Amino acid sequence: SGKTALSNLLSEVTSLQQEPIYKATKGCRILEFEVPNLQVDDKVTKVDVELWDCSGDTKYSSCWPAMANNCQGILLVYDYSNVNPNELNYW
Repeated sequence: SGKTALSNLLSEVTSLQQEPIYKATKGCRILEFEVPNLQVDDKVTKVDVELWDCSGDTKYSSCWPAMANNCQGILLVYDYSNVNPNELNYW
């Protein structure tokens, strides 16, 4: 659905010009990077980001609660053309 591609783009591991090569994420991969000039209200600050790119394969579902523990946000990414409404309710 593009979770890893989005993670790579946000962390600047790859650019939009590179050809995507599909390789399923196994479990979870963690990308750490810095956003140097983020404007928050009237201040410009540096933010350290720890982005967890987690597999959507249900065989890893027992790990998902631990991965979400103490996180500050979760972004769900899915293929809109191949979505089951009951599956979305699960999330």
